[in-house]
Amino acid sequence: MSKLKTLKEQRASIYTEIDELRKATDGKEMNSEEQTKWDRLLSDYEKSDKSVD
Repeated sequence: MSKLKTLKEQRASIYTEIDELRKATDGKEMNSEEQTKWDRLLSDYEKSDKSVD
């Protein structure tokens, strides 16, 4: 498997986690644990996205 494909799959996996958390917290304020996870996931996604580019 190519490195680019692996990076894209990792990015997609992180996006899936972001989307699941967004759906779980839709319409309510995130607690501190959820907010910490959200911030970490966004940071990880940003790093992953830069790696793909």
